[in-house]
Formats: sequence, structure tokens, C-alpha cells
Amino acid sequence: MMSILPKSGFEVLHPSPDQLAVVAHPMYWLLLLTVLSAVIGIYLGILGLKKRGNSNLVLGSFLVVLGVFSSSLALSRGQAVFDKSKGTVTFDRVGVLFRSWHSTFPLSEVRNATVQTMGGGSYHFMVVFKNGGVEDLVGSSGSLGQYKAADAVNDFLGVVR
Repeated sequence: MMSILPKSGFEVLHPSPDQLAVVAHPMYWLLLLTVLSAVIGIYLGILGLKKRGNSNLVLGSFLVVLGVFSSSLALSRGQAVFDKSKGTVTFDRVGVLFRSWHSTFPLSEVRNATVQTMGGGSYHFMVVFKNGGVEDLVGSSGSLGQYKAADAVNDFLGVVR
């Protein structure tokens, strides 16, 4: 059955027997609130310009900036592809203010995947390297599927727990 709602949370995909992909989808539900903030800000800004009221203009401008920044957080997403045939793990992310990152590391340097509890119902999926470094897909979130994704990565890598 096909869902009309966009995917959310963390998803584990197996594009081929030698590949495992972990996808962190955007938080679309939060996007509604951020867009609402920007729309109210635009309305207050227009009202402030018409009535020459600085308080409405300042508040409106603040809400627009807050809406854009919050939207970039809500639309943060990432993907990690673990490829045994190439011997690499590749991270592609889009984060705050829609900045994108792409990085590739040797798969032999990956120690494991884990989820760090951040408090307040927030979690952080991370790939840990043998040198102690870490890479993530998105900042901490309450997105579902992070523990399942970490378990799938560890099983794929043959990490003994």
C-alpha cells in the first residue's frame, strides 16, 4: 500500500547485497509550524509598513528570519551508504540554512554505529570511527528508527556486541 504522506524518521535500505543505506528523512510535520511562523511574520511586516509601525515591522522581520532558520532545521536530512564492494562509507547531508556536505571514508575505519541519548526525548545516530571521530546524518532529533538503523549498520559490518 502506498502512503500519501512523505516518509519520516530513519529508514534502512539495501540497494544491493554489498550495500546498506541509512536515510534520515526531513521532519515535515515541523515544517508546517515554521512556514506558519514565516507567514505570520510577512503579514505583520506588511501591516507594519502600511501603518508605519516599527514594532510590527520588527516582530514580522524576526518571525520571517525565525521561520526560514527553523525551516532549514526541519528540512535537514542525510544519507549514509556503506559499500563493501568499494570499501567506503559515503555521507551526504543537508543541514542548517540548507548547507550541504559530502564526505567519503574507508569502510575499514568504521568501528560501529550507535545512538546517543541527548535528553528530552532527543537522540543522535552516529557512525563511530576507529580513530575516535564520529559522523552523523542530522542533528539530534526524536525521529523514529535510529536504533534500528544503528543495529542494521552493526549487523552489516559484522560488529560483535
